[in-house]
Amino acid sequence: MLSTDLSATFLRAGLPIDGILGTDILRRFIVKIDFSSGLVEFESKAPLPVDAAVIKLEPVDDMYYVPLTLQGTPTRLLLDTGANSTSISSHAWSRITAHWQPLSVLNGVRSTGSTEDAQFALVPTISMSGASSRDVPLRIQPQTAQGLFGEADFDGLLGSDILQQFNVTLDLTNNNMYLSHKPNSRVDQYLFTTIGIQFAKDLDGYFAIMAVWDPSPAQAAGLKIGDLILSVNQHDARQMSLDDLSREVHGNSGTEVHLLIESAGRRYTVTVPIRCLLCPSPQTTATR
Repeated sequence: MLSTDLSATFLRAGLPIDGILGTDILRRFIVKIDFSSGLVEFESKAPLPVDAAVIKLEPVDDMYYVPLTLQGTPTRLLLDTGANSTSISSHAWSRITAHWQPLSVLNGVRSTGSTEDAQFALVPTISMSGASSRDVPLRIQPQTAQGLFGEADFDGLLGSDILQQFNVTLDLTNNNMYLSHKPNSRVDQYLFTTIGIQFAKDLDGYFAIMAVWDPSPAQAAGLKIGDLILSVNQHDARQMSLDDLSREVHGNSGTEVHLLIESAGRRYTVTVPIRCLLCPSPQTTATR
């Protein structure tokens, strides 16, 4: 067993974490994951799905890479069922955009506890050996000085945002992943239908703006990193949870959000419309 500091992982998850379950344990079982229900089954022996796409994983140093194509470009992503967004390195993104350009790119997105900005773009098609996902918001991670994203041959992470569109079975002993089509699977249509901010509670219970996306209605309204949100739609921010505020600033395009802002000691009210910033089509499904 390895003892390590999980404080950064705790911040990203927003939940207490006792540890990380590694491939040394997972290899001993057939693992079935249903992200939508939050259930994981571990079985020593189990029949493998017969109607699933079979992806041959590439093991490297106790990690497993998934070969796939992003908008027609061969790519290899590290399997990370704990990551909530699929991320691609900047140099891998350069390979993809050498022959294809996204309709729009969203800048200024930050991870919890990070001060580095990333980008998001909508990728029409991601294919994995017979299984495919459409209209995927893909995180473009800037190169780092350390860690995996600092390595020149590292393409990125395959996260749960794509995997949750399937019933996932892992047979790591044989380096296989099985993806079965889930009827009615959808990408969250409101994930990027918002005013375009990220926020955190400060010590006084108000919400501090941690990121302002570019382009976004929040940017157009003049909101800035460090501004405090004192009230939202006449609700005192101190009485609201993070989920409460998230529900207020995401929703149907055209909905107006009324904010009381404190910026550099000055208080003012502003109305910011919700807009579709990076939206999948209504027909988005995982397909087999």
